[in-house]
Amino acid sequence: MFLSKTVGHDGAIAKVAVKLMIWDSKREKEQTQELELATTLKHDRLINFYESFITDVEGHSFLALVMELADYSLQNRLEQLSEGELLPRPERDQVIESVLEALCFLHGEGIVHRDIKPDNLLWVNGQWKVADFGISRILEEATSTNTNANNLSISYRYMPPEAVEGLISPHWDIWSLGILITLLITGEHPFPHTNIMELSWKIRHELPVFTDEINPLYNKIISSCLAKERYKRWNAKKLFSYFTIVRSSDNTEEEIAHFLNERLEEIEVLREHDDYRGIIALCKIILELKPDHYEAWYIKGEAYSCLDQYQEALDAYEHSISCNPHYAIAVHASNYIKQKIEIKSI
Repeated sequence: MFLSKTVGHDGAIAKVAVKLMIWDSKREKEQTQELELATTLKHDRLINFYESFITDVEGHSFLALVMELADYSLQNRLEQLSEGELLPRPERDQVIESVLEALCFLHGEGIVHRDIKPDNLLWVNGQWKVADFGISRILEEATSTNTNANNLSISYRYMPPEAVEGLISPHWDIWSLGILITLLITGEHPFPHTNIMELSWKIRHELPVFTDEINPLYNKIISSCLAKERYKRWNAKKLFSYFTIVRSSDNTEEEIAHFLNERLEEIEVLREHDDYRGIIALCKIILELKPDHYEAWYIKGEAYSCLDQYQEALDAYEHSISCNPHYAIAVHASNYIKQKIEIKSI
């Protein structure tokens, strides 16, 4: 990557970044067409690509990409933090929102980024932007001049399970986003590993490791990104819609009510599949936004009861009753669970 200057149509001189990549002449037609597409994509959350051209450096052909100059990357920002320190929530949420906006646009244009990671999230004039969109796909058989084993390892940490099969789709980017969000919230990778082979096995066979400290609202986002079956991952638009409610402090009552009703509808679907853990997770989301939602407390107690976790069920029923003393079904369920606990203790 080089710093350069360019002269605009108005004569103004501006600083730009120039990235050199080895040019593969065997794929010239295909790469040229796709590069033209990449340089015409314009969005507030994407780094601006101004032009591309072929240049010779010491007898070797390079593709020069002229792009908007950034102040620093998210990776640079994270490296500035002290050990154990995390990004403040407002800054973290700004990163997540920016990536979601970029992915909504890219996926709508049929572009899969394939390399969402802190190095490719750049701070430009007071906002986060996504860089290298489509470039890794366009130049997949070329070798970057700054590629090394360390960069490969960093990228590999964000690859989804289907990467080993070469399956490329927007679901790839959603998985990478889930890894990124987990790192921003916890400071840790959701699949602890010491090498690439161990990580490759874990993302295909093990569940991600979360701490209880993760807010249920964010936990839902992460789990919806890290579903091993790619078609079970939420798309960017659904994630953005969900995240808009999660991060905003000035949602209208109508917006919150609509959001909660959507979660209750999801609960009904989970009931059909006896997914009690999933039901409990959704209830936690509802109660995070509306702590006095007596129906959600009751449903949570019902799910715990089905899992034979009677004390947790009783606690949930009691919360439901405290929110609405006249909620007869919760009163009945509470009395029933008390009897179960007494019998179990005999």
